[in-house]
Amino acid sequence: MTQDEFRQKIEDFLIEAGMTATRLGEQALNDPTFVHKLRKGRDVSLRVSERVTTFMDSYDKAEAQ
Repeated sequence: MTQDEFRQKIEDFLIEAGMTATRLGEQALNDPTFVHKLRKGRDVSLRVSERVTTFMDSYDKAEAQ
C-alpha cells in the first residue's frame, strides 16, 4: 500500500466510523496528533501503518458506543 493509499484508507475510516482524527491517533498509537501530521505530509513506517490498519480493521463501531 502506498502512502497516499494509506492516507485515503484513514480518511475513509474516519468518515465510516464517525471518529475524530485525534481519537484515532490516541487509540491506535497513543499519539493524538498522528493523523494531523499525516495530513501535513508525514510518511509512516510499515510497522506504524500495520498498527493503524490492524486497529481500523478490528474496530467495532457498535462496541465503541
